[in-house]
Amino acid sequence: MSETLTGEDTADEWGLAAAIFIARTRRKTGRGPTFSELFTYLLPDTSGLPAPFPDGYAYPQRRRLAGEFRLFAAIEWKRRGWVSWEPGVTRSLRVGRVFREHSRALQQQRAAKERR
Repeated sequence: MSETLTGEDTADEWGLAAAIFIARTRRKTGRGPTFSELFTYLLPDTSGLPAPFPDGYAYPQRRRLAGEFRLFAAIEWKRRGWVSWEPGVTRSLRVGRVFREHSRALQQQRAAKERR
């Protein structure tokens, strides 16, 4: 799953999906989603995890592994400009520079079509 979310051919698609969810959440609530909410949205079949955990993992182990997986993917999307956040600040997820540029370009295209 990590390769799917961060691979050269697929990371931008997943980063865009993450940014769209973040933008919608911020528009509705005025604040960003948590990493858990974001990944639960992106991976609903596994509740935001790369796969179900094997039996025998204690809660702290599952929580640490889930957090590391989510951060690994999000760092790649941040590097690519799709998302951003403030380290250590809950609900600080926001869209990144690349998403804002794409959004502005789409808005300009729509405005140009309406003027015609």
